[in-house]
Amino acid sequence: MGVIMGHFRPGIENGVGRGRFDSKTAEQLQALEDQDGLLVVDPTHHDDIASKVLCALDIMFGEDEAAHLVKQALNTNGDPLLSLRDYLTDKFFKEHVQKYRKRPIYWYLRSAKGSYGLWLYYHRLDKDILFKALLKYVEPKIRLEEDRLKTLRGRRESVGSSGREAKQLEKDIDRQEQFVSELRDFEEKVRRAANLHIDFDLNDGVILNIAPLWGLVPLREAKIYWEALREGKYDWSYIAYQLWPERVEELCRKDRSIAIAHGREDLCEVEPPRPR
Repeated sequence: MGVIMGHFRPGIENGVGRGRFDSKTAEQLQALEDQDGLLVVDPTHHDDIASKVLCALDIMFGEDEAAHLVKQALNTNGDPLLSLRDYLTDKFFKEHVQKYRKRPIYWYLRSAKGSYGLWLYYHRLDKDILFKALLKYVEPKIRLEEDRLKTLRGRRESVGSSGREAKQLEKDIDRQEQFVSELRDFEEKVRRAANLHIDFDLNDGVILNIAPLWGLVPLREAKIYWEALREGKYDWSYIAYQLWPERVEELCRKDRSIAIAHGREDLCEVEPPRPR
């Protein structure tokens, strides 16, 4: 995960996790790094995170050894790619949150039922990353799945309403309708967060930056801190100033420490302390 997200820099002098790879292996691993720190949970997409993680393992250890390591680490005899995908969409984020003391650097944005999702790398956040996610992954995925639904409905019309094939088509259509609905709900939530136009500032810390995504990330603390932000408990933060500028500027007039934090001492009506 660290290699493909750009957290670990194999072969880079003084890079975190540079390792002891030969130049060819290091170059192959570097080529897997996503420059946007943005990947998708989608077996049909070339940026599928499970496929990329397994590819990194294949490069480092060879295909057979990589498969063995996955089976051993996850205690499974199933297909390595499927097992890895299941792990990344279930246990990995929970373990990552625990390891990083509820301050994760890899963010998992998932749809309501977990059928689709995105991974973001905290240190690559920018004001456009959610719009990139919509444009690059979510919107094309919805179009693709809507086309599949349309095809299924067309087949149903040609087959009729009776017979084994018709019954199977009804099940497939129902399943596809639910999936498309789940994707649309996910898109709506991502767009709502994107439309906040937040320019993420790492100085605010992980938990305040992830708070506006509380409806997308399986992290209970995100909603808690979002409510605290709304209540004005963190008005010293850059994110609070972006979302509620009038409230924060009013506070700057009364609180010199908040005014200093935001570089708005020009607003402060409190006299600075006299030098002793």
